[in-house]
Amino acid sequence: MFIYAVLMLPVTLAPYFLGIAGLVYATAAFVLGALFVLASVLVWFDKTDRSAKRMFGYSILRQSQNQGFFEALLTELRAFGVTLEGLHTETGPGVYEAAILFSEALESADRAILFKTGAKEIGSRFGIMPSFMAKWNQHLPGCSGHIHQSMSDGKKNLFYDGKGKNSMSKLFESYLAGQVAGLMELAPMYWPTINSYKRLVDGFWAPV
Repeated sequence: MFIYAVLMLPVTLAPYFLGIAGLVYATAAFVLGALFVLASVLVWFDKTDRSAKRMFGYSILRQSQNQGFFEALLTELRAFGVTLEGLHTETGPGVYEAAILFSEALESADRAILFKTGAKEIGSRFGIMPSFMAKWNQHLPGCSGHIHQSMSDGKKNLFYDGKGKNSMSKLFESYLAGQVAGLMELAPMYWPTINSYKRLVDGFWAPV
């Protein structure tokens, strides 16, 4: 803070020797000094607290800090059939969302497992340990996944009917009703561990 101290010395003495001009100078010096202190604090905070509990929801800069890892993740996963359509920060410190290219049901399930395994293997080369734990901290968002579903006969979307309620076809209504009716029977597949259930609380984007 040496520069700030040098600036503040004239602030104290100038009014006695320079009158109005001294006051103007003193005010300018004070403002510059305050800005310097603020900038110094912000730079120090950024350097010493980069991994603090910040949310970083949809940051366009966050990935640049580990550019090599993310580039490897995108290119190497694609090499064995797991193409990522999107990869961006989500709400929570260190949380990222990866959108895996759609495919048929079985292929999509395989890609999900390959993605998790591949991310861990690639991350280890960069000193990064990706975790998919549902709730690693009770005060912060955890990890989850969601599935986009569609059905086609190869020519058209079978879930769509422009004349149906909410543009839903009868097939879609039945398909969705079946999933809702059997949701709790399917729960062990969605929430297979005790930690999975710890995520099912209000306020953290869980289906409760």
